[in-house]
Amino acid sequence: FTTQVVIFHLWKQLNNLIHNHISLSVASIFHCIDKELRNIISTRKGRKQFRSLMSMWLIRFDSYKSYLASSMF
Repeated sequence: FTTQVVIFHLWKQLNNLIHNHISLSVASIFHCIDKELRNIISTRKGRKQFRSLMSMWLIRFDSYKSYLASSMF
């Protein structure tokens, strides 16, 4: 489902750019993706295979956020 969320937000950004001539920053797009994935994980946390998913996502998100911050300067 991570791939689906990323593709959806990239498609949404492209349509927004084409039709409204508005573009969002990479950080804004990533924030939207992060928020949606957290919501998806939160709704599925009762299922056995999703119990540790939030902690895995938070670890990866923090490392990626650090990477983005260091590569922007």
